[in-house]
Amino acid sequence: MFTRTLTQSVRILASKWNRHSCRSYAEIRENAPTLKTPLTCAIIDAPQTLGQVFDGVDNGPAMLRKDGLEGTLASLGWRLASPSECKVNLAQPFAVTPPAAMPDPSIKIPRNAWAVGTGNYNLFKKTFQHAERGNFVLTLGGDHSVAFGSIAGILKARPNIGLIWIDAHADLNTPNTSISGNLHGMPLSFLMGLVDPRAIPGHEWLNAEEIPVLQPEQLVYVYDDVART
Repeated sequence: MFTRTLTQSVRILASKWNRHSCRSYAEIRENAPTLKTPLTCAIIDAPQTLGQVFDGVDNGPAMLRKDGLEGTLASLGWRLASPSECKVNLAQPFAVTPPAAMPDPSIKIPRNAWAVGTGNYNLFKKTFQHAERGNFVLTLGGDHSVAFGSIAGILKARPNIGLIWIDAHADLNTPNTSISGNLHGMPLSFLMGLVDPRAIPGHEWLNAEEIPVLQPEQLVYVYDDVART
């Protein structure tokens, strides 16, 4: 049922995509980059599980594909980027040695910070690569920590995007305000500049890559309580 609902949502979004980036839902900028023609969708599998503590979320990409996602996109006139060009290794470490001591010992370190951060760096690079080419990037998680890499990549390519966040949670926790310490509840706090990524192992790239900070006016929250039922 969930995969069918998500596939239907993708169908609606894809059919109504206006081929422009926007700073907010009310503003479409004239100089915003457009998607290339023919319309091409890059589907990136990101079966991340380390942003939280439960098993099973890594089955998401396979379930969505099994439920007909690719066929739905094709029926709407979208071409699919080569699968070999969409592969990303979430486990490959970022080429920086983990710091021996934290710059600020008062900041708590989230659970699996190094592994989640370095995997998301690779996701960021792949997302940016396709977005810069003019492809529509569709990332299939995985837990919500994949938002670090997927949104950062889009921001780098198209700084004036508008972001619609449909969730039962704000995902705006910081390492110090999170009770669980799970990174899947923190991506927006990093992307909006509420956390210094240089203080969190594996996330230094968010600063080093000069990724634009997501501004409040670029974000629209849609509360979804399905996860609570």
